[in-house]
Amino acid sequence: MQTANREIVQIESADQYQQWEQDDRLPVFDADQLLVHRPDAHWVQIQNQTITARCSLWWRETPIVDGRPAGVIGHYAAADEQATADLLDFACRKLAAEGARQVLGPMNQNTWHDYRFVIESSERPPFLFEPVNPPSAPEAFLASGFQQVASYFSAFVEDLTIQSPRLARTCERIHQQGIRLRVMDAYEADMKQIYSVARIAFQDHQYFSPISEAAFIDLYRPFQHSVPTDLILLAERGGEVIGFCFAVPDLLQLRRGENVNTVIIKTFGRLPDRQFAGLGQVMLEETQHRAAAQGFKYGIHALVREAGAVQNISRRYATPIRRYGLFGKSLELSP
Repeated sequence: MQTANREIVQIESADQYQQWEQDDRLPVFDADQLLVHRPDAHWVQIQNQTITARCSLWWRETPIVDGRPAGVIGHYAAADEQATADLLDFACRKLAAEGARQVLGPMNQNTWHDYRFVIESSERPPFLFEPVNPPSAPEAFLASGFQQVASYFSAFVEDLTIQSPRLARTCERIHQQGIRLRVMDAYEADMKQIYSVARIAFQDHQYFSPISEAAFIDLYRPFQHSVPTDLILLAERGGEVIGFCFAVPDLLQLRRGENVNTVIIKTFGRLPDRQFAGLGQVMLEETQHRAAAQGFKYGIHALVREAGAVQNISRRYATPIRRYGLFGKSLELSP
């Protein structure tokens, strides 16, 4: 597609990126992500031999919306309003031609990978796993006919030693059920058990897509040797894992030359059986206490769905510092 002196070009390999300069207004893009996330197509807009916008598209193995796979736009960045309008219009028409009737973005294929825009922020710097985008990005999606379809937040824990008085009875009940908490001690075996819980615990979440056990384990493999395993808590009964809480130090503090004093509660879940009610909060509080014992001072409840069960738990310990949005748009039938 070519408009005026702007041309939209499909990228077939990461090496193609070396043909052009990149507009200084775009964030740095690691083209090797194309090998990791395997988009169905990747497109860039070229103006005067310079990349002024980019995005990846997926229409296979994406979240199901209204009974069929959604089209997904990820790896998005644009240098100006015209580049945004051109690229998003092109992307939506391409996805419609591939049979999509709904489009979601920003999302790198599915919710197991990076997705969401920051829509409200605070003075606190970005943390590990958090999306980073210019304030204009969500406005650009809205201007192209998208609407916000899901909301999320992150919250800051000032005191990791907080004890909820309501948990005493829950802890006693869990103990009587034969449930014990332990830390990860065998990466491959424990990750397989965590996967067996996660695929069930999250299957009713909005825009959930199943992934294979191997893909799930590979997601966390980069942190296998850099994350203390005693910050990964498993709830076990009779040798079977029924819940987990995954926490990591905020390694972005280290990159900024700061003391790493903050732990990120990335995700936790349990099997959806009513007999395990309260187990999520027990694991969260225990993880925070263990982090405090290791010398961490603060915590972050990362990327939590608004109006979900975790939000009710989080507000007992933390104060929101950031809000995020996922955007969607209905597509007309391709002619």
